[in-house]
This record gives sequence, structure tokens and C-alpha cells, in this order.
Amino acid sequence: MSKQKNASVPWTDVLNKAAWYTAYQEVTDGKLSRYVFVPNEANSIGIMTATVSAYQLGLTQHKLDGWDGFQVLIRVGEAAGQEIDRPYIEVIPVRNVNG
Repeated sequence: MSKQKNASVPWTDVLNKAAWYTAYQEVTDGKLSRYVFVPNEANSIGIMTATVSAYQLGLTQHKLDGWDGFQVLIRVGEAAGQEIDRPYIEVIPVRNVNG
């Protein structure tokens, strides 16, 4: 199998560059809005590794940053809100609106 080119991404704030994925954080109005994990290749090992890492990050942030919860989304296809040319994983914090 030939190696695919890196995806062109709109995110610039790199959180982590791992062997199978690159993780970005997106901040809006000074507050973290989401983490985005982009697999280096659109194959199952990249997607699985990125998904497990995204879930682990969500659990850590839930405990350390006091998130009320979090969502892990796998975006596949334009109809699902996919913003780049390959599937990727998002971690979206859920915070108490009063806190």
C-alpha cells in the first residue's frame, strides 16, 4: 500500500504529532472549543489509534479541567460535517453553562 499525502488542514495549533495522527486544538474566544485528531492515512489503524487517543484525552480533560462531559465524533463524509479530505476525530467538551 502506498503512503498517502498528508491532509491539508485548516487548523494550525498542533497539540501532538504522533506516528499515526496529528492532534490539533481549536480555541474560540479564548476558550477551548474542540480537539481534532487527523489520521496520517485514511486507514483503519490510523483511525483506531486516533480514536483511542481522543477518548483518553477526553477522559483526562474531564477530570483535570472539570468538563461535565465530552463528545467524541468521527466525521466521515461531507454530510457528516467533514471539513477536510479524510475522516477525522473530534473531542468536544461539554461544560456547565452556569459554570
